[in-house]
Amino acid sequence: MPIQTNRLTLFRKALTEESRGDTPQGGAIGASGRPLPRTRWLLLFLVFSFVGACASAPAKPSPVAEQVDRIRQALASITESYEKKDEKKFLSNLDPSFKSLPIFKEQVLKDLTTFSEIDLDVKVDRVEVREGSISTAVHWGGVWKTAPGALPLEKKGHALFVWSTGETPLLLEIRGDPPFGVFQGGI
Repeated sequence: MPIQTNRLTLFRKALTEESRGDTPQGGAIGASGRPLPRTRWLLLFLVFSFVGACASAPAKPSPVAEQVDRIRQALASITESYEKKDEKKFLSNLDPSFKSLPIFKEQVLKDLTTFSEIDLDVKVDRVEVREGSISTAVHWGGVWKTAPGALPLEKKGHALFVWSTGETPLLLEIRGDPPFGVFQGGI
């Protein structure tokens, strides 16, 4: 007696093979209900491998970008030490060959002793890197207060800061309107 199989039995067998992943080719089932050939799996693997390989580590900043970052940090440090009236830290940011260092120190020390509160905002407009120095064009504005009830001194200006190159940039010169040493005698 021949074994008769009907279409319903074949359909049930195919469904159970699909759910177990037992396909005639040993692959997965595609959207059309037919098994995916191994070449498609290989292609998918290669595509995802390529996409994963395209991800790269973040780019390292250039030496010039690192110098500019150090200059910004030095400018922030010297401004903060001036506002907090930290004489030692402020003077440590000055290069020993600073142009007119004794006069500049005297003017800054007058500021630190005269004013009870200093609020200074210095913004970098441009940075120029040369072989022996780095120049930063800045604009600034500040408020210097002598006493709680007294009228504050408000000033603003533009200056060019010249810095030494190296791991720790030091201020060599200020051209233009210096934001430090604003006290000129009587208020």
